[in-house]
Amino acid sequence: MNQIIRSSVIHFAQEVHKKHWRMTGDAGTGDKLAAIITADWQSAVEAAFPGRFVREHPVGQLRERIDLVDIIDGIAYELKVSPNNDHFEFYRDIFKVLVARDNGLPKLRSFCFVCPLEAAQRYKKGLRKAVLGEGERLGLDLSVESL
Repeated sequence: MNQIIRSSVIHFAQEVHKKHWRMTGDAGTGDKLAAIITADWQSAVEAAFPGRFVREHPVGQLRERIDLVDIIDGIAYELKVSPNNDHFEFYRDIFKVLVARDNGLPKLRSFCFVCPLEAAQRYKKGLRKAVLGEGERLGLDLSVESL
């Protein structure tokens, strides 16, 4: 895995998140901001590393997508812009990556969940930490990075 590229992907997410995100209390506005942040992040990564990443990669024949996939190093990235309910998306995203790996992305060996610092700190204990520890058994390097 190319650590410089991975660090750049996280840095782009941090910069775009800092530029656009704000807690609004309004779900519709939050959804719009999340879509803008994700699209800007994906565009920045694709521009920096042309041909290496696929945005909104389909998961098998399902109506599910992975935010960003490094098709060279086999890393799936999911971006969670809000600190709310991060664990639901984290667990769901792990299954999306496993299904994608078994249905067209056999080189997928790593999953990086990118979320706000407040949420990322919760992965140091409890069930979240335990699930991260199951990565080897699942054949996936599981990690959480903070915005």
